[in-house]
Amino acid sequence: YLDKSINSTIQIIDDEFTLNLERSKKIVQLLNKNNNNYTLVFDSRAIDLCDPEFVELISIYVGRFLVGAECGYDEGLKYIGKGTTTQTLEIAAKTVYEYGVNSKADFSFIIGFPWEEYRHVQKTIEFASELMIKYGINIFLQWYMQIPGSRLWDEQKNKKMVSEEFYDQFGIFGDPYLFRSSNRLTFSEIEKITDMVASVRMLHYLGDDERNTTIEYAHPFPVRKYFSQALKGQDDIGLSTLRELSQSIKNQ
Repeated sequence: YLDKSINSTIQIIDDEFTLNLERSKKIVQLLNKNNNNYTLVFDSRAIDLCDPEFVELISIYVGRFLVGAECGYDEGLKYIGKGTTTQTLEIAAKTVYEYGVNSKADFSFIIGFPWEEYRHVQKTIEFASELMIKYGINIFLQWYMQIPGSRLWDEQKNKKMVSEEFYDQFGIFGDPYLFRSSNRLTFSEIEKITDMVASVRMLHYLGDDERNTTIEYAHPFPVRKYFSQALKGQDDIGLSTLRELSQSIKNQ
């Protein structure tokens, strides 16, 4: 089907292409035999990118790849059961840099986990920024949203905070109650985080127009859409108030 493709790109849709590293290496070796001119898009674990042999093998085919980094501090990585450390993430970033595929690497971090305070988010942003500056990788900073079936979801469900019925509603990810039920940061702290990312982005590009790496980030949609500046100034408006707001939005 490559002759029908505009960009000659193959997306590997395995959840984690590199989960079985020996299998992944064999696939790349088969690609080498075909000697075709195409690129690959795939997901990878950080720990697998610490293997120089694999990174060297696949480097000539890399179009883009995503790495689920998640946290910028070891306590958070341990809590979510990621099985990695910040040292692992740095070795992975360094390895892709050494084999010249760093600008095609997207390291995805999540901020605003249910247990996180401002200092935790700050650690993640600082660590992610350091990786970008040192190794030229791209950074995705995404706000945590609760998904049924995960351990973190079950913890919130057992506290009667969330229910699977929420997902019968169209546009649930824009619901202010769902966002705040898992996020303990104050509105002023969320604003500071947005400003912090903007500052890092500006400093990254300052004086160097040729950098092609980026920080992808968006201010939380429910906060941006539904809360006025006056409301943002209140650090705690209570989940009961948010339930009322959420219900009024659904009724509109």
